[in-house]
This record gives sequence, C-alpha cells and structure tokens, in this order.
Amino acid sequence: MLFYILLYPSWANFIRQGKLWGVGPAYSLMIWGFAPSQSTKPESPLSRLVGAVLTRLSGLSSLLESPEQKKRRKEFADKAKICAQECIGARLQDMLSVDALLTIREHRRKGYASSLIRTLTDQADREERATWLVSSNVSDNTAFYESLGFKIAHHIILGDDNPTWTEEPVKLAIMVREPVGHSK
Repeated sequence: MLFYILLYPSWANFIRQGKLWGVGPAYSLMIWGFAPSQSTKPESPLSRLVGAVLTRLSGLSSLLESPEQKKRRKEFADKAKICAQECIGARLQDMLSVDALLTIREHRRKGYASSLIRTLTDQADREERATWLVSSNVSDNTAFYESLGFKIAHHIILGDDNPTWTEEPVKLAIMVREPVGHSK
C-alpha cells in the first residue's frame, strides 16, 4: 500500500504537466511524453517549485525497491535508451512517446486504451510527428498496437546477461507509428 501512496506525487506531476490522460474514474490511464524538441511555454516560479517537490517525492518509491529490482530497472532503462537511439536515432527528438498505458482488468476490451492512444496519435498526425513506445508484453500487446498503426522497430531482451535470472529472458519491443499521410 505504501508503494502506491508514494506513486501519487509522480502521478500528480504528470497531471500538472498535462501528460496523464484517463478514461472514467481511472478505468484506463496513459502517460505520454512531449517530443524533446517541442518548445513548451515557460513555467512560473511557483509551478517550477511544485514540479521540483513532486519530482523529489516521487523518487521516494525507489526506497521500497530491493537491490535486484533497482538493477533490473536500470538494465531496462539502459537497454531501452540504447536500442531506441540505435533503431530510431535522432528522430527521437521529434517524436511523441507513450510512456505508460494501463487499463483495469474488468474494463479491458471496451476501447478505453485505444481511445487514449488515438487521441495522442491524432495529435501526432496534426503535428506531423511519429510516436513511439516500448511494449512490455510482446505476446499479448503486439496485435493491439499494430491495430493502431505501430510497427516493431526493435526488440529488447532483459535478463539475458543476469546470472541470477533463472527464467527465460524477457522480450520487449520498441514500436513506432509514423504520422498518417506522411513518410518521415
């Protein structure tokens, strides 16, 4: 329970930035990212302070992670960054991103997550930007993302160089959706 309480500052920060969208009372949520090259309007000093405090508070959730969880999170972040740079390259600076997408189990298959993704990709189309994401469940989610125009650009393998991991390596996919009607 404490872990979820410590997530609230992070979510509040995404809401403050306009980067957390939802359907219903949290039936489905999406966190997305601006293209790094996009200029954003300057924040007031108070807004910057609130953002800094929320960012610090959201970091407290890492205190509940085991050393192994911290290693795995770092492995994911490092491999995702390297793979994204290799397969997408400098275009990352101009792309929108789907950073997280979740739907409560009993509200799946009602179109909520699709609506959130389409809202973002419609924005990307208007701005002539591609959109990218990392799919954490390749076997179950690939068809869903492909139905929304995403294509696998690269795979990331986790656990392949971890001597303590006894299961099969975990396969993730970097997926990209090009803007409709454009060939960037």
